Amino acid sequence: MPLRPVDELGYPGRTCKFFNGSYLQVFQGSTIYPFGYGLSYTQFSYKILFARRSVEAKLNINQHCRRLNYLDDAGRPLCESMLVDDLDCSTMDYDFEVEVQNIGIMDGDDVLIVYPVPLADIIGTHLKQVIWFQRVFVPAGQTKNVKFTLNACTQFEFSGEK
Repeated sequence: MPLRPVDELGYPGRTCKFFNGSYLQVFQGSTIYPFGYGLSYTQFSYKILFARRSVEAKLNINQHCRRLNYLDDAGRPLCESMLVDDLDCSTMDYDFEVEVQNIGIMDGDDVLIVYPVPLADIIGTHLKQVIWFQRVFVPAGQTKNVKFTLNACTQFEFSGEK
C-alpha cells in the first residue's frame, strides 16, 4: 500500500502529507474537515512579528548539490537540495515569532501549526506536512507572542517522488 494517493484506483493514500482531495467522493454527504482544522468558542487573529527569511548552508569540498525532478526546468535554484547528513546543522536554525490575538469574547486555547511550503513544481513532494505545533492559551481580548526556533536540517526536509 503506497503512502501517496492512486487516483485511478480510488486509493486515498496513507498519510495527509500527500492528500490531494481525491477521497472526498467516497465520503459524499458527510462533512469532512481538512487536517489541522479546529473548532473554538472564540476567534483568533495572527500576525508574523519576525521571520528569518533564509538559512545558509556551507558545503565542503566533498559535498555537492542534488538535482530534483521539476515539472518545469525554468527558474531552478542554484543549489536545489543537499544531503544533510554531512552538514553542520548547529548553525541552521530558523527563528520566527507570531502574535496571537484573541478577538473573541471568551478565553480560549489555540494550536499554532507550522507547515513549510515546498518549492513550486517539484514532482512528488508533499502537499502538507506538519513540522511543529504549539498550544497557547489566550484570554479574551488579549495577545500573546509565540516564538518558534526550527532547525532547517531536521524540519524542512521533504521527500521527492521515487
